Amino acid sequence: MAASKYFTLFPCEFWSLENFFSCVTFNANEGDEDHLDKIYHAFYSALGTIKSNSPEIYNKIEKLQQSTKKVS
Repeated sequence: MAASKYFTLFPCEFWSLENFFSCVTFNANEGDEDHLDKIYHAFYSALGTIKSNSPEIYNKIEKLQQSTKKVS
């Protein structure tokens, strides 16, 4: 599943890195650190490209982006 499709298929209340990880597959060995890094970057990069006038979606994106700053 392409990263951008995840955000159009699922309502924003279900968006999370964990759910994204479950839906997205890359051509790498599972558990490979590079594989996990690609998923992480694809998720947050795709979040940054979403354009919406919906306050609910905007708030969810902002909350998810702020959660990555706490982890970094």
